[in-house]
Amino acid sequence: MGEQKKSAFSHSEEWFRKIRPLYESLTAIVCGTIEGLIKDKKIDYLSVIGRPKSLESFLEKVKRKGYQNPQKEIHDLCGVRIIAYIESDVDRVAEIVKSSFNCHPDKSLDKTSELGIDKTGYRSIHIVCDLGNTREKLPEYAPYKGMLFEVQIRTVLQHAWAEIEHDRNYKFAGVLPDDLQRRFYLAAGTLEMVDREFDSIAKAIDEYAKTVAEKTKRGELAIPIDSTTLLEYFRTKFSNDKRIKLLGSYDEIIIGELNCFGIKTIKDLDNLIESENILQYYDNTINYSDLGFLRDAMIFKDIDHYFDKCWKGHWIAETSDCLLWGRKYGIKKIEKVISKHKITADDEDYLK
Repeated sequence: MGEQKKSAFSHSEEWFRKIRPLYESLTAIVCGTIEGLIKDKKIDYLSVIGRPKSLESFLEKVKRKGYQNPQKEIHDLCGVRIIAYIESDVDRVAEIVKSSFNCHPDKSLDKTSELGIDKTGYRSIHIVCDLGNTREKLPEYAPYKGMLFEVQIRTVLQHAWAEIEHDRNYKFAGVLPDDLQRRFYLAAGTLEMVDREFDSIAKAIDEYAKTVAEKTKRGELAIPIDSTTLLEYFRTKFSNDKRIKLLGSYDEIIIGELNCFGIKTIKDLDNLIESENILQYYDNTINYSDLGFLRDAMIFKDIDHYFDKCWKGHWIAETSDCLLWGRKYGIKKIEKVISKHKITADDEDYLK
């Protein structure tokens, strides 16, 4: 390395040692801002992780690329990686980033587009940004004026491939024999197909939920019980009832209990709720969960049938539950049921 190059290299190292703490704090700011924006839009994601480039990595890149002015030529001194679950959410996150920061299209790239139509491999969106004039005018952001950062956005499966192909490629590095290379690319293509199928299924679920919501609002309730139909039913029927706390987590256990009880459709459930007039037993000062409400509906209809056939020990009773059921059946009846089925209550002193 010539004296002039050595001098430039040393100058770059000195510059980066001084500036790196600022990139550390910029990383925290960008990560926090992006995570808040994604949550605000209710987009599901696996992680938002950031890191400033290490000194070793910076110097290695300067040397490998032969940069003369790394301050201007390296755009990922601050890097943020967002991992979403499906491809459409990657696109949504990308739009959030583009609209929230000042982006540099000439420095950004879409690795999927770069692959073309006849290749498989690493796929990810890389967007180079700065904080933008609006933020940089604020005193707390002024030190970061003009500082670039790179945002990588990918799905879980794209990230898995990137880890295999790039970050941990000690077994896959270099040129492989043709048969292994072909299997390698077939694996990449399979991951891409699975990614697209997950995205397609997610969109179909959203469309199904929309259809169910419309039918529920029109009173067309002869639709099978499942997680989506239960959620839309509760959203429509109890949207203004503050006593029902919507958790929205309807797994195979509660759906199995309903089916066992003979509740196969939303219409069956609605008839049960209306016939039993469950809400008359509820205390206006207490929030009851939607799962508890579903079980109360069955218990109020036929407590013996529910605990004989449908309960299966999946949950324990609380004192408030037993007192609630006692309003219909009386405490002695509840005591018999608890004794028969060995139901554990959190406080059984109320029976004495």
